[in-house]
Amino acid sequence: MGRLLTGHQIFDFISSIPEGSALLLTDETGFEATMFLNALLRSFPNKEGAVFISVEPTSIGLKVERIKLEEIPDITVLSFEVEKVRRALKDGCLIIHGYLPHVLIREEEDRVLKVIESWRERTVNSKIVEIFLLRRNAFPSFEKKLHSLTAGSINIEVDRTGKEVGFVFKMLGCCKPEYHMREFPFQVKDGRLLVKWGEEFVEQLPLEGEDAVRNRLKYLQENVNSIKIVESGRFESSNPYDRWLFSQVKGMKLMEINMLFPERFNEVLEKLAAWSVKGYVKFEFTQDQAPPPPRDRIKLTTRMALAFPTPIALFFLRRRAHTIPIKVYHTLRRSVEAFMSTQLPGKDLKDELAEMELRFQEVTARLTAIEVYLEIGEDPRTKLDLKYLPKIISLTMYYGYGLKPRVAKITDYEYEVSFADCFICGEAAGRPACQLLAGTIVGGCSIVFKEQFTCNEVECKASGGEACVFRLRVAKPPPKVEGGLESLIPSLLKRRSRRIT
Repeated sequence: MGRLLTGHQIFDFISSIPEGSALLLTDETGFEATMFLNALLRSFPNKEGAVFISVEPTSIGLKVERIKLEEIPDITVLSFEVEKVRRALKDGCLIIHGYLPHVLIREEEDRVLKVIESWRERTVNSKIVEIFLLRRNAFPSFEKKLHSLTAGSINIEVDRTGKEVGFVFKMLGCCKPEYHMREFPFQVKDGRLLVKWGEEFVEQLPLEGEDAVRNRLKYLQENVNSIKIVESGRFESSNPYDRWLFSQVKGMKLMEINMLFPERFNEVLEKLAAWSVKGYVKFEFTQDQAPPPPRDRIKLTTRMALAFPTPIALFFLRRRAHTIPIKVYHTLRRSVEAFMSTQLPGKDLKDELAEMELRFQEVTARLTAIEVYLEIGEDPRTKLDLKYLPKIISLTMYYGYGLKPRVAKITDYEYEVSFADCFICGEAAGRPACQLLAGTIVGGCSIVFKEQFTCNEVECKASGGEACVFRLRVAKPPPKVEGGLESLIPSLLKRRSRRIT
């Protein structure tokens, strides 16, 4: 499975949109989204394969398929017309659905959602990307539910803070982790999309230092078993993900990093190469020997344990369920928020605090998964088949929190994880607050299955839901850089108490 490439260098560098996925694109008036897409897809490699489906004449530089809504009696016929467009396209194509506001005026929202869900079930294994356009907050309930059916979203906002009206886009769940929820101001001039990168509005990535980064990346890839990362300068970045990642990898050996982030090791190497050029880190050569190859499968006793119900499986795996003093957890959360407010006065820290909480819990879950592998006599480098995913999530959440999740497979790439007994969000003020659980799910699954996962909460008891519900998605990992880790497992685990408290 590849990813969508639009032909816009900066957007393609930021984004990570898998083929076969769907996105939600929201704006204020409907104009901003059309303007953005028109400029973004100006250099789309397969221009004939980008189709805009509309119910009215549309001024956009793409192929337009117009649906005459007045001649369509119901949503079933509309679905048939859209399916004809889809069948005429090949792999690597793009469908933009620009008709939703018109349809929602005359059709029940739940019926429209069911049709979209049926499309997703049939097309998730295809290589066609679909984008649904919607005015933000025009249909709030529908918008929220559609989020759960898509791989992510792009939000376009109007920036009225400056002397001139500008525009900003933010990506959620369909970009590289370090760019999640980051604001990117942009302009459209002469039909070109110019994104603010550094201090300038550009459409090409700066070339300065590119050769140096490439050479250092090659050096890291060729010496995975023999390099240690050492901090060499004050790290400067406004991005929460970068600050978190730097805090985790400094002082580690590459083999340890490969074990901790097996599904995104190449991405981390690229970061390290760039940071070394900027003087944030340096590389020390070590004398470690490459360990033997990992085992290709788990032991028979472990496979037997995974076949039993969760409490029995924990008994065979010699683990017992834990519980968290929830008042202590909420007190810690408030203390961290208070500390951050003193460091960054006047800034709304809700999003950044939630992001940091998710990331730190994710790395805690990764370290715990490695520890469990060792304690039951398994090789942490062994990759499990995804057929075990529901059982692994049940074991992880019952062992870590005493929770009993319900795991339902939606497609080969999507799962729904729900917690009727969630207590994490008990003191939240009317907003989803269970990022702790999302971090645990992603961290544990990443270590066990060596795949890239995203996990978004789509319903929360804190905001009136009957349960806390998460949508877990699996993406194909980047090519793996070979490197052994077995000899460095003990030193990796020693970091757990120092890094995450």
